[in-house]
Amino acid sequence: MAKPMNYDKWKKIEVSDDEDDVHPNIDTPSLFRWRHQARIERREQRFEDQKEHEKKFKEIMERRKKFDEKYKKLENEKGDLSTLKSEKEALEKEEAQWKEKDADMKKQERLRPLDVDDLTHEGKSKTSINKKVTEERPTNMTEEEQAEYYKKFIEKHKANVKKYGMFRNYDDTQKFLEDHLELVCEETANYLVVWCIDLEMEEKHSLMEHVSHQ
Repeated sequence: MAKPMNYDKWKKIEVSDDEDDVHPNIDTPSLFRWRHQARIERREQRFEDQKEHEKKFKEIMERRKKFDEKYKKLENEKGDLSTLKSEKEALEKEEAQWKEKDADMKKQERLRPLDVDDLTHEGKSKTSINKKVTEERPTNMTEEEQAEYYKKFIEKHKANVKKYGMFRNYDDTQKFLEDHLELVCEETANYLVVWCIDLEMEEKHSLMEHVSHQ
């Protein structure tokens, strides 16, 4: 059995509590909508990129199949295989480029910070979180209801949201979310955005950069 994670080290982290007072020039509801839309667009772009990448792979494999058939036929006929040299080199170069891009995409996916929308999007989670979230978020809320729900959520879970914001290691982050499934929601992401803005205004740039990775 895995050893339980020790969260005591987070008790020593000193962070400001004045982020509850969002800067008066910030339209918080609009900020939240923008943040949500930006995450959706990034996720859709990743899916499109992956789709194009897979399409390219199929095209290369089809060309490889045809080339191998052509090569084998010419070889059986005792033909001049050197006539296929340039085509072979071009195909091998394209295969190498695809493999290089594939490795880079996989690396980027591993390093990509956990996305709340991904975690709550069926079939698209990059983690093994599959338990039932302990708190049901109301649907079809008005902006006023969303603001009130957000306020109550943060009052209840603020400490753990901050702990989540301070993680950097992927495995630690995943384990923490598995232990606190109630944080897998829009409110957590929104709070982190506001927190980052407040930290930047307070010129706490290093801490802001750390939190923004989530």
